[in-house]
Amino acid sequence: MNALLHHLDDGGVHLLLLKAYNVLAAGGIAFTLDGCFVDRQNPVEYLLKNRPGRIRPDRTALTGPCASEFGKIDLYVRNDVFPCSVHYVFTHLQKVR
Repeated sequence: MNALLHHLDDGGVHLLLLKAYNVLAAGGIAFTLDGCFVDRQNPVEYLLKNRPGRIRPDRTALTGPCASEFGKIDLYVRNDVFPCSVHYVFTHLQKVR
């Protein structure tokens, strides 16, 4: 899922990831990429602060509601992937059971 989760509120994120979990076979992977807010960010900070979703660069903000469903969750925050200085959160969720 690319740049989708930050448009959803926390309930919507949980529902979408739960649906992804339900269609994955054991060992299947869901991958997400979204912009996220970090302190002292560039002018994009205002836009990220004032959107409906609340993707933040901490593990519980994105994966907390899904930790009981997915068995393996890795989350990475990077700002060196694209030619702008926006921070992105990459999430790798794997269904282990």
